[in-house]
Amino acid sequence: MNVLPALGGLIADWIDSLTGDQRSSMRLRFSCRTGRWPDVLQDTLTRHWKAPLQVRHMILATLSDDDVSVAAEDYGLDADAFCSVLRERGLAQLSKTPVTLLQLLEYHRVNGTLPATAADAYQQACVLLCSETRRPADIRELRAQPTGQRLLPVSARVAAAMQFGAHNVLSDTSPQPFGRGEITLAELEGGHEPGLLDGQAPCTTDELRRLTESHLLEPVGLLRWTFTHRSYQEFLAAHYLHAHQVDPRAQAGLLWVGDGAARHIYPAHREVAAWRSGTDSTLFEDLLRDDPLVLLLADLPARLAADRARVVEAIFNLAQRDDTIDIDRTTLHRLEHPGLPQQLLSRLQPDTDKLVVYMALRVARSCPTQS
Repeated sequence: MNVLPALGGLIADWIDSLTGDQRSSMRLRFSCRTGRWPDVLQDTLTRHWKAPLQVRHMILATLSDDDVSVAAEDYGLDADAFCSVLRERGLAQLSKTPVTLLQLLEYHRVNGTLPATAADAYQQACVLLCSETRRPADIRELRAQPTGQRLLPVSARVAAAMQFGAHNVLSDTSPQPFGRGEITLAELEGGHEPGLLDGQAPCTTDELRRLTESHLLEPVGLLRWTFTHRSYQEFLAAHYLHAHQVDPRAQAGLLWVGDGAARHIYPAHREVAAWRSGTDSTLFEDLLRDDPLVLLLADLPARLAADRARVVEAIFNLAQRDDTIDIDRTTLHRLEHPGLPQQLLSRLQPDTDKLVVYMALRVARSCPTQS
């Protein structure tokens, strides 16, 4: 329904033209791509169907693992192996919607593998999701429509504002005096953002509203949206920090809390720091020293083997300092590198601390190829 705004008025007029008996005996269901629901249609529906839950807005459920397997088999792939690689690379979320799953499958068909890094895969997915928006019927409006590449920097501004401002919802209403956890388009518009390729991308009301019509965001109420998945917001917030080359001290103020041995990444920003560490060597070194567990969330397979070896050492050093740490075993496979057996064997000794031995065994079990 690319003409949803105009069509909304026509449907509303048709509903008003019906008799009460005709309306009482019917059920209506409207299906369309992500878009801005017309006020006139919403007002008409709620005026004639006033009982609770008579008017509801629904979104499509995400794809199941079985759905992903069927699609992979349709492309001639080993479904179990494909799904396993998605989980290991941290790309499972990209398989939850048809448009990004097909993008991964097509990339694999052409290149014989998935994108080289998780960041590459997420950036390609975000550009595609930004381009999945209403297609105007007017050819002049269509030609002026911002591309996915042009909207991605705008989405990064939105993501950073929501991530670091603790806003849960993006809205196109008047700013509220106490915020209510929302940030409005009016508060975000203005100026430019560093372009994805080069130049500057404008951040006007038009771009922001186009973004709300894209698949990158999903509605959570009338004129209210949130990111389709938290991982998109976190990736784009890190992209914003990189694109703006935020001053290290300012970035540290956003990401870190505490001093000395208590210094660590804010829990809400751990994934952002993990993404950012891929493009910020200073942050990578700081994480090695002060909060190495965050690096288990990063795309370690894309880094040099020597870097992964340093992460292994940092985690074992942390275990010796703090016996209360809890490591997510689902991410340990990212530590795999050629020198891992030697690193683990040195810890599997009779006089080694029990926690360290236990961790070494868990890493070995998660990295059977090298161990």
